[in-house]
Amino acid sequence: MSAFFEIHDYRTLIKNYLETLPNKGRGELAKIARHLEVNSTLVSQVMSGSRDFSHEQALELSQYMGLSELESEYFILLVQLEKAGTQNLKTYIRKQIGRAHV
Repeated sequence: MSAFFEIHDYRTLIKNYLETLPNKGRGELAKIARHLEVNSTLVSQVMSGSRDFSHEQALELSQYMGLSELESEYFILLVQLEKAGTQNLKTYIRKQIGRAHV
């Protein structure tokens, strides 16, 4: 199993992606904001943990980062998990996550 699927926080996956870029991704969050057509403040808030990306933004970002189809599915599920409002929904999404990378 890839180390990618051992990470259970989508923000960590983004940070790891940034680390692989030249200059450790300096200025990349602004590029991501432009790509997603959102204010860079939103991206900063997401990365600090006070906001979450929408499902649509998660899909766009997964494509921007060049994730495979399976990695994209996992990434989007992690965003959904973070946004889930009930324990029942979190349990349901965790089961989907378990199946997504088997």
